[in-house]
Amino acid sequence: MRLIVLYSVLSLVLFTGCERSRGTLPHPFPATSLDVQAELLNRLQAHMDKMEEPMYWPARLFEVSDSTGYYGGIEGRVLLAWVLDGHLLRRNPVYAEPLLARMQERINAQGYFGPVISGGPLDERQVAGNASLLRGLSAFHGFTFLEPSRALADKNIRSIVQGLFLAHREAFLSQPGKAPGWRPAPDSGVVYECLDGLTSAYAITRDTALRSFLGHFAERFLSIGEDLDGFQAYSVLTGMRGVLRFVELTGEDACLPGVERLWSVVKKNGFGEFYGVHGHLGRYGEPVDPSAVSAAFLTAAALWRATGNPAYLEDAELIYVNAFARSQRPTGGLGDDHNPDAQDPYARVVALELPYDGTPYGAEALDGVAAYGFCALRDTVFVPFLVNLEVSFALKGKTMKLRQTTDYPVKPSAVFEVAGPSDKEFVLQLPARSWHDAYKVIRNGVPVGDVPVRKGFLVVPGVRGGDRIEFGFRQSIRVTGPVNPETTTSRQFRLMYGSMVLCYNLPYEVTIARDTRIIPTSPGFFEIDTTYVEMIPRYGVFSRGADHSYPPQQILFDGTKIPK
Repeated sequence: MRLIVLYSVLSLVLFTGCERSRGTLPHPFPATSLDVQAELLNRLQAHMDKMEEPMYWPARLFEVSDSTGYYGGIEGRVLLAWVLDGHLLRRNPVYAEPLLARMQERINAQGYFGPVISGGPLDERQVAGNASLLRGLSAFHGFTFLEPSRALADKNIRSIVQGLFLAHREAFLSQPGKAPGWRPAPDSGVVYECLDGLTSAYAITRDTALRSFLGHFAERFLSIGEDLDGFQAYSVLTGMRGVLRFVELTGEDACLPGVERLWSVVKKNGFGEFYGVHGHLGRYGEPVDPSAVSAAFLTAAALWRATGNPAYLEDAELIYVNAFARSQRPTGGLGDDHNPDAQDPYARVVALELPYDGTPYGAEALDGVAAYGFCALRDTVFVPFLVNLEVSFALKGKTMKLRQTTDYPVKPSAVFEVAGPSDKEFVLQLPARSWHDAYKVIRNGVPVGDVPVRKGFLVVPGVRGGDRIEFGFRQSIRVTGPVNPETTTSRQFRLMYGSMVLCYNLPYEVTIARDTRIIPTSPGFFEIDTTYVEMIPRYGVFSRGADHSYPPQQILFDGTKIPK
């Protein structure tokens, strides 16, 4: 018995994981088999509507891209967002074809974007911009059904790879991003973003010269050490995702320990008190960067797929629930927030929206949530994240549908309904987080006893068409220390319910004791015992057009008194 996942070329480049056919890793289902619903659907619709506003029309993109020096970069980010959103929504990105057509006028004589490099140093921003464009073009190549457009995207991908990257191979493999062979970007590490775009291109071209280049470039990236103070967090995380994609495309997994090591460095030097990521590693006073948050979520989820370690799924959930979900504003766009510290214990909005440095990156995180709602490995369907979603798949020649409905993380439960023939069975693996306990699994009204837990999942065998699986568990309120001891004091602590950071959102600071009893009053609302002081999760269900005032949220607490 084997569950068959029907892959498209698009699935190779949208997810960090790709086509590894050795059957050892769970695979996301292609977007064409998914039906997103409820809150995730609302987030996607609002995001795509935002991405089709005039500021993202082709002519405007060219102006902004040229002014930054990241030639092709913004075009690539926006094209990728249109494709990811459009594919899940079954909605045609109306500006993608016009953008591709107009880009042809901007390609230089050597086949890439920006000034021709003739004997001088490589510009780090220029190569990073072209790599972002490769990422967007690769996704578009798998999305479009128009053969002329596909052929044009393929031509652009190959000309950028050959004219800019392979033609300057030695500069990338010696001292990437450093003078005298380079004109460095203001942000350290930008050159390593190229790994993401180049591995996306390799998934399409299968060029042997590019594979060799990538193998050496990945080694060069992983040798950068642990002193990454000042490195741009997004660049490091995007490089990591590129290496993980290379591992899956080639099976060359000697790179995995290096990626895991870098993940530890990023967590130590980049994470804030609500699991957001600062713009630069070690620069704790900077706002949380939504592009880095998106990249961190996807990197953590991909590390789970590559290693099977459920701790990475917990990292990914904490990032999405507390950092990303709040950074997406009711308008659909993304903005940045202040990270609480010893002097200022509040999370507060810095910029309501970042049109080019934040909003386009939201598509990758939203696509990732859908991609990791269900994953497949042989006769097993994994549920890495609880999210409202339905998937269609083939099981031994028959079509099955699996739907999950949930109000998680606010409510600790989910329901799974299976449609299809009752003589076809598969194994369903449900998420078991370290902050969950007292699991209950009910199949068709009958409790299932002794459900084993294996590598972060409850294993439910023999699931078939017509089954209804009710999944419940307990989440407790707990006291935890700060994420980053460099910016907090030993007296400070945080309160959490499940994966949600709890906060106090009135303008004056409260002082409470560590052993203060917090009482749930209703789903998503809590009260400090013996007081009328209310606490809520930082996470909030997305509501389009909701109040934009965003009051500050106290996340760090310190003291021995309970407010009266």
